[in-house]
Amino acid sequence: MLSILAFCVLVLSPISLSAGFRYHVDTKTGNKLGASTDSDIFIKIVGNKGATGTHELASSGDDFESGNLDSFVINDSTDIGVPRTIRIYRTSTFLGNWYLEWVRVNYNEKQYLFRYNSWVPGRKWIDIEK
Repeated sequence: MLSILAFCVLVLSPISLSAGFRYHVDTKTGNKLGASTDSDIFIKIVGNKGATGTHELASSGDDFESGNLDSFVINDSTDIGVPRTIRIYRTSTFLGNWYLEWVRVNYNEKQYLFRYNSWVPGRKWIDIEK
């Protein structure tokens, strides 16, 4: 019985160690008065082959300040293919509005730019299409 169990562990180990896919995401906050936010921001990237899960855009710095370019790395198990739509969610309506100029996704040595140039509402998913 023990040898069968050991065989199963050896067979299943490579599946659980898969590296997944890495997406580099940049966001540009506008320079308008009150453009920055302290809200938590979440993203989903939708492509022609699938979609990532929901990921928080967070770093050790002070993200989403007026005029800032913020960069993030998203690791996900899904190869979405060519990015077509960005879904953005801002958690709070009380922690400041957020004026988002654009989101850029760098994947497979290509850049995909999603222009928004508007205020991101709180507690509502928005879709930004390419």
